[in-house]
Amino acid sequence: MTERVQAAAERDQVRARMESALAATGDAFLVLDADGSVAFANRAVNTFFPAKGTAWRTGTAFSDNWSAFTGHAPAQ
Repeated sequence: MTERVQAAAERDQVRARMESALAATGDAFLVLDADGSVAFANRAVNTFFPAKGTAWRTGTAFSDNWSAFTGHAPAQ
């Protein structure tokens, strides 16, 4: 196994452990990517900030989720 392949496998394992731990917490935890899209949201996010329709799914825009939660259209 090359170093690059091994590093990628280790990165994936660490990410899986982190996501598992964050999914298990009762605290809301939200991660956005550089474009402002949801990269990760645990169940508590949708419990505390219910966003009808978008539900904080991975790949959805933060602004769309926040608008769904607040009931206001996203700012332009």
